[in-house]
Amino acid sequence: MLLNEVYFWTDTNRDWKPLPVKDEPEQHIIDHLQWHDGWSVRGETMEKVVVCHAREIMLTKEFKDIISEVLKPLGFKKKRNYWRLETDEIEKIINLQRSNFSNLYYVNFGYNIKKLNYDGVIMHIYNRLPQVDAFDLENPLDLNDRINKIRELINGNLIPSLDRINTESDILEVLKYRSHLNDIPLKVKKYLKLKD
Repeated sequence: MLLNEVYFWTDTNRDWKPLPVKDEPEQHIIDHLQWHDGWSVRGETMEKVVVCHAREIMLTKEFKDIISEVLKPLGFKKKRNYWRLETDEIEKIINLQRSNFSNLYYVNFGYNIKKLNYDGVIMHIYNRLPQVDAFDLENPLDLNDRINKIRELINGNLIPSLDRINTESDILEVLKYRSHLNDIPLKVKKYLKLKD
């Protein structure tokens, strides 16, 4: 999406909103508006806002659609911010988690053991992809560069990690290389007979 003179950033909603345009935009004074990195545009003309905001951004829906395009052919089913795929023994999960402070996303992934209940946990085994600038939707990246980076990270890091694990035995094998097991729920440790 290309943002131009008819959009501005609202600090309260942390979103792009249409900006009312008068006949003479250079005379239009903006009130109650602040640029998201702290640069105040209060009292500036709309031309200043245009310069600051004329860039391509990715919307959350577009971000999720790119991830779905990669995961759907592999059999993942999407519901809200989750993609799931089941094998005979485990469920593979990918989750998008939005930052509380910005339009930055974390890509979490992991596994549930189907023989155990899921009460109180989203994932029995939890992981997170490394944070990259492409997951920060406020970062002014070129749109094509962002799309390519997202696809590369999913295809190059996420899918190979998920493909390696299809059984409880695969989970046990991967856990051998973890530096600690502090993030594994107690019921999972007991079930897999893991020792701290």
